[in-house]
Amino acid sequence: MAGARERIALFDNIKGLLIILVVAAHFMHPVHNDNEALSALFDITYLFHMPLFVFVSGLFAKSAYRDGHLNWNRIISFTVLGFAYQTALLAINGVLIEHPGRLLLFTSAPWYLIGMAWWYLATPLLARLAPSTGVLVSVAIAFASGFFDLSNGLLAISRSLAFLPYFALGYYLKPAALEQLVKRRVLWLAVAGAAAIVSLRLVDVHAYDWFFQMVYGDNPFASAGAVAGIPAGSPAAGAIAKLVTMGIAALFSLAVLRLIPRGTSHLTTLGERTLQIYVLHRLIRAALTFRTPFYDLRVSSIRSGGRRSSWRSQAASSSCARSRPSPRPSPGSWPNAGYPDNTLTTPPAPLWGRVTLCRFRYKRTRPQSGALGSAYAIVRW
Repeated sequence: MAGARERIALFDNIKGLLIILVVAAHFMHPVHNDNEALSALFDITYLFHMPLFVFVSGLFAKSAYRDGHLNWNRIISFTVLGFAYQTALLAINGVLIEHPGRLLLFTSAPWYLIGMAWWYLATPLLARLAPSTGVLVSVAIAFASGFFDLSNGLLAISRSLAFLPYFALGYYLKPAALEQLVKRRVLWLAVAGAAAIVSLRLVDVHAYDWFFQMVYGDNPFASAGAVAGIPAGSPAAGAIAKLVTMGIAALFSLAVLRLIPRGTSHLTTLGERTLQIYVLHRLIRAALTFRTPFYDLRVSSIRSGGRRSSWRSQAASSSCARSRPSPRPSPGSWPNAGYPDNTLTTPPAPLWGRVTLCRFRYKRTRPQSGALGSAYAIVRW
């Protein structure tokens, strides 16, 4: 019985740590690029927290397909909750009525619930394959998805495909085997490797730039930077960047597993309530962004002499209006007002700068000074 309690505490502690990182990242998102420390923390967090969550999701998805039967109740629950969450978020953002088509574009936190439904639907295939074959097939699917631009978030297809290998790996691994793995001292090598990668980012703010677009899961290979003489935007550069992000995610995940406490604590309690925290905190952040002046307050930028971020847009069309100063956007004032998730917006006052207004869908590119990207969600497994 004591072993069972330790096992439960271990996995809840992992989820507890990750929910803390997700909440922190979401709330600092509008201002993190104006602060050196926040920018570094943001970049480092996005290297591993989503792959590790998806892995743990797969670890406890054994009931998705048993005795030739899919667990349709869970699949329907994930889907309904995902669309309800999306509806609430768009209503707070002020675009639900004017842009109802956004309900199908999961560029924000609700995507993860839709992703869970997709991954559950994939379990009959995974169950029929040997573990090594299933993981290789999922990796091939993830890489193949990089050749197509599905970054508009349609039904969360792009991210569901991109993160499928982590789910498959967790699905095939038994929790008891992971319990034994975290006790192995060889994982201290992963801790050392992760520390080295963190050090690179602390020394050079641009250290991750060439591969960082791949960590979000919804960007095609064309968004990757140049590497080893391979031009930016080429499929080869994107594939290399994807491979690097997967390797880094695995390394950091192993490091976290080695460092995470195994006993019961407040972290365990948080891990038991990730679904509630996941849904509520993102709605609160949206309300603070669009319905209150919270992010207009100068104190909210937590200034420490940080650099001003450069916010750029890459239009779906080359036809753009001239660059001009922009006020703080009101709810519904942008075509894809899903701020700050994979749509063009500007940072809150006093950070509002000059942005390029383009005719069609707005898409944000990662600024030189730090990471910006999709915010990720957590469900309780």
